[in-house]
Amino acid sequence: NTHWIVLDGNYYMDWSNPDLRKWVSDDLARAASAKWKFATFHQPAFSTDIYHLKEQRMRLIVDALEKGGVDIVFAGHAHNYQRTFPLHFQPSTGKINLDGTVDGTITLDKTWDSTTSSNPNGIIHIVTGAGGARLYSPTDNKEINRMGDFLLKTVSDCHSYTVSNVDGGKLTVQQVSDRGKVIDKFALRKD
Repeated sequence: NTHWIVLDGNYYMDWSNPDLRKWVSDDLARAASAKWKFATFHQPAFSTDIYHLKEQRMRLIVDALEKGGVDIVFAGHAHNYQRTFPLHFQPSTGKINLDGTVDGTITLDKTWDSTTSSNPNGIIHIVTGAGGARLYSPTDNKEINRMGDFLLKTVSDCHSYTVSNVDGGKLTVQQVSDRGKVIDKFALRKD
């Protein structure tokens, strides 16, 4: 009851291209009967790590993922763990700025907490890049912290991996440290 779409997030891909956007929309439409929909790509659309802060090109496809009913986006690239609030993103120009950023409006669902509200309003974006390479430490840069208002959880002090379990209408996601400790956990439910 799941559908996965795997996208190329490299710089040579133009996710503003109408043909590529149509391909994504058509793929997700064909999966209308799937209870759960996931997208994955290497470079995250939403991340605050200092090395890749302005690599936002995958934000160009987020609106199509939303329309297609994607529940969670899994990415890597940043060597730590990050989880956003459920969010909506609407690009304002549909183009990448010269510095790599993408202008647009982010709307956050800060009321969702996975215990009292089982239906998040928006896609949850997970960066699960803490698997083994040198970890990116948090930064005190105020500009980066301001831009990271979309983050609900971030862990940069231990290696970790993501475990997802789908049991019919219940999805559980855990981030587990290299020592076996659960450092983040949430659940989604659908009838």
